[in-house]
Amino acid sequence: MNFNGVLIILATLCRIVYCTSSPAGEKNQLQLTIFLEEELPRSSAVVNLSSLVKRTIPNTSDFYSVVQDSDLRFSFLETNSHFIIDYAYPGAQTLRIQTRVDRETVCPALDVKCATRFATTDNSLTYEVTNPTFNPCTLPVLLIAETISSNGGTKSGSQFILQLNINIRDVNDNAPSWRSFSTALISLQQLNGTTVLQNMIGATNNNAVIPKMDLQVAEHTVIGTRLALPLAVDPDACPDNTTATYGIESQTVADAFVLDWDQTVIEGSITGDSGLWLRVNKDLNHDEQPHHHVIIYAADAGLPRRLTGHLLLNISVTDVNDHPPKFNQSRHVVWVREHELIGSKIYQPPVHDADPSDRFRLEFGLHPSTAASTRSLFKINPQTGEISVQGIIDFEQFSQHQLHISVSDGKWTDEMELVIMVLNMNDHAPEIKLFSHLDSISKDQSIFRSGTRNHLQAQLTVVVRENGPPNQLIATAMVTDKDLTAQLRAESGLKNQNTESALKKLRHDFPLSLTSRNSRTLKPVCSVDNNQFLIEALELDASEPLRDRFRFKISLAGESLDREKQHRILLHVQCYDEDTISRIPQYPQYSASNALHQSGLYMPTGRRSASASLLVIVTDENDSPPILVSPQVVRLSENAPVDTLVMRIHATDEDDPNSLAGTSGLRYQLTDEPLIVPAKSSTAMSAGIKLSELIHTKVLSGEQLPSQPWFHVNPATGDLKTLVSFDRELVQSIILPIQVTDGGDQGPFARPTGHPLGGLNTDQKCNMANGTVIIEIVDVNDCMPTFSQQLYEFSLSEDSRPPVRVGRVNVTDCDIDEENHLLEFWLQSSLSSKQTYSLVPDRILSSKISNKNTQLVSWFSVSKSGELFVRMPNFGPAGLLSSHSLTSDDYSPLDREKNEIIVLDVFARDSGSPALTGSAQIIIRITDVNDNAPEWEFPKPQHRLVNFSSEAAVGNRVTRLIALDPDEGPRGKVTYSILSGNEAGQFELDTESGWIYLAAV
Repeated sequence: MNFNGVLIILATLCRIVYCTSSPAGEKNQLQLTIFLEEELPRSSAVVNLSSLVKRTIPNTSDFYSVVQDSDLRFSFLETNSHFIIDYAYPGAQTLRIQTRVDRETVCPALDVKCATRFATTDNSLTYEVTNPTFNPCTLPVLLIAETISSNGGTKSGSQFILQLNINIRDVNDNAPSWRSFSTALISLQQLNGTTVLQNMIGATNNNAVIPKMDLQVAEHTVIGTRLALPLAVDPDACPDNTTATYGIESQTVADAFVLDWDQTVIEGSITGDSGLWLRVNKDLNHDEQPHHHVIIYAADAGLPRRLTGHLLLNISVTDVNDHPPKFNQSRHVVWVREHELIGSKIYQPPVHDADPSDRFRLEFGLHPSTAASTRSLFKINPQTGEISVQGIIDFEQFSQHQLHISVSDGKWTDEMELVIMVLNMNDHAPEIKLFSHLDSISKDQSIFRSGTRNHLQAQLTVVVRENGPPNQLIATAMVTDKDLTAQLRAESGLKNQNTESALKKLRHDFPLSLTSRNSRTLKPVCSVDNNQFLIEALELDASEPLRDRFRFKISLAGESLDREKQHRILLHVQCYDEDTISRIPQYPQYSASNALHQSGLYMPTGRRSASASLLVIVTDENDSPPILVSPQVVRLSENAPVDTLVMRIHATDEDDPNSLAGTSGLRYQLTDEPLIVPAKSSTAMSAGIKLSELIHTKVLSGEQLPSQPWFHVNPATGDLKTLVSFDRELVQSIILPIQVTDGGDQGPFARPTGHPLGGLNTDQKCNMANGTVIIEIVDVNDCMPTFSQQLYEFSLSEDSRPPVRVGRVNVTDCDIDEENHLLEFWLQSSLSSKQTYSLVPDRILSSKISNKNTQLVSWFSVSKSGELFVRMPNFGPAGLLSSHSLTSDDYSPLDREKNEIIVLDVFARDSGSPALTGSAQIIIRITDVNDNAPEWEFPKPQHRLVNFSSEAAVGNRVTRLIALDPDEGPRGKVTYSILSGNEAGQFELDTESGWIYLAAV
């Protein structure tokens, strides 16, 4: 085909497009019809879909305005091997040819018959031009058209189904042929070959291979006797491309035979007329010419050139006797059910021969005009003529068979035709094929390697976005039934064979016509097992080629899918046939009176069903916000080193965890400056203040707190770590504002690269959740108890009796936790310490300190508040002290004269772990009281005599009185006086020094 021819075809396509209304009850459907010539080159443009729809859609359509105002995107509803959609130019989406479109392959069972023929002439051959019984070859293509939004997505609910009926126009690419016969190699020279024949059969070396048919004819057969021949088959379409003429190309004896053709009889007719005969035109003599070879031809009327097929007739002339055998009927009809048992006998023809001697030597056989396919199914007993089954009878292959039976007594022959009608049984379950315009996933995708068997069970796996249109079309199902397809084909064949010449005989054989308008097409019934989906019949143009295909649409039942509820749904589609074909009324002559075969009447039939699985993968939209589930209050030890993990902030997202809209796409961040609750504050933990405000109020100084930022959060993992160390004695708690967003680092929602479901077209959208984390700074025992003084001095009267308060030591522990600042005191004698008097000044060391100091410590105690008391000891070195064992000194432990200064080490230990201890020293000065009488050192009871010289003079010292008083100060000053014995005045006493002087002789 040249370029101009292509332009003519394309221009024709644009002109012969028409629009039909949608079937009743169907919304959002549009039907268009275009014409396409078969055998166009691959990638040839068929039609601009966008322009076609916009140009041809009726303005009364519900979606007229949507189509005119929006761009459309077309997708196939069903898998289509013949065409592709070219998206190179989105505004002009073109339907192109993908694979060879052959009309005879697309419509193999299409019987286009020519009812009327009229003669015409040509320079080389005489042929016939026919008027067709119009039965076009229609290839329906189902598409879904969706309006495209500005961001590349589809508008909700703006979609409709386009049924594009492509009528395939025939080209003359098939010659008439007799393909069911054996072939033979012939020599054109031996058969008076002509140049015309040689050119037509393509012989280049005077030899050719053509089909061959063997015939037998008795010698001296009456001139005018006709031998039935099969018609040639041409799958091309009427009027010009199918068989238009028959003729004899060459024969062994000129004019021995002529060819008769009844132009009103169609090949395959059940009327019994073959339509083509070889008529004997000369006397045949076995002795002169035992064999004849006749080449006949069949030619069509196609342009630019006619195509011709040939058949070699190998005719054997047989010897004859006087009386021929004769069948009682020239034609008979019997019925046999499909799948009849092999060996079943279905018919035995009655025959009569007037020659008694020939009655027992009759030989039956099948005439060569019987098709080879029929011969493989039935056999004839050569002696009895009984016909039996020898192959698998399948109504779906052939609904009728024609056996041409011959009988011979050795000389004479007779023929009859046996028409075997096959009784259709419900032996096939419906077949379901699922298609979808949505994205599908092949079974080798890694998304199905998690062990689930759902995908392996599914015939088709589609991807559906959640929150789509509530009535979104998900898939279509095409249901076929071989039983029904064959039934319709048989009925269609009978309709096309109702020519005027055959009608009388057809009505005689079939009083109740098989083509009755009352016979209805049986539709399968389909259902789904999930109430989220709805399956409805998809009513399309009920043209003849579509009658055996039933389509259903599977859509959502009014509610959008939610991936968070179900991320995958295995939908089971079940279809069953109605099984109500009334076979007996349709074939009323099926009875015991006209056939030996009766078992078909009692063949049990029942409903047959089939199922298919559709796996729906619901893809995610970012429609669920994150939810923070991590604790709102956490504890952090003070002095924790930098980079300490405080917590892992955790959130959940009901969206697909494998996509960035779900948990894998959650990102965490700190949104604002932290709020601080100072340690010495009565402010509630949830009401902190910012650092700048805290410094401004002078609660804390900037030097006391570290510079910000204080924390860092890992955006992907949510790990919250410290950037500084904290002091619980300064900061009580910290309030951190946090935010979690989904969608990953990129912001817009997208799947990770390499995800089996691919990218997802959606608006840029992310969800977020805000919250706070309160970080409590946990106190650790890092502060040692500290005394306000390292050396305490107290005074205590020696006549103090326990219990008596001595004084108080002040101790502070800056730890906040009670466990860490709860103090325990104890005392220890400083003399027993290795650092004895390390803090006591030298002036004190020079004082009198008794070595009994170590024992006095048991008389002192320190309360929890730091109060120092003199107490009654309960325990001594030997255990509990009893009252009868106490002396007077035990009740008066303080004796300045014995212990003028008591030095004690005081210790304070907190309750932390480990415990910390602080210490100080206490000096207790014992103040004196007059609690001691002077004691004589001289005289003593044992030493009361004093010797002095008689010559001593007045004024001389006689002796000195010595008495000591341990008391301090005036209380310890001793004065002397003479109480008696100096009445004569001989002595004089110095009251202060105690010297006695001689006063008189």
